[in-house]
Amino acid sequence: MRRLRSGEELFDAAEFFACQRLPNGRRIGIITNSAEIATLATDACATRGLKIAHGTTAPNPVVFPVSATADESAASIPELLADPGSTR
Repeated sequence: MRRLRSGEELFDAAEFFACQRLPNGRRIGIITNSAEIATLATDACATRGLKIAHGTTAPNPVVFPVSATADESAASIPELLADPGSTR
């Protein structure tokens, strides 16, 4: 996992993800460094019929401070996926 360092990298990432096959199911996990973006993502998921699963040990959405490192963010992914109450 790495941080995007420019608007161009952000658009490249968006283009990459737009071309990927959609995952199966309606459950989703959100990891971000902004509570506001987490709220927007949660609302967008709700309007599209996606379910934000609330884990028993890992929060969902996961919100890190802006100062969090890429390693700290990446560490939350297996934790979120391993939670039996979370998304899979």
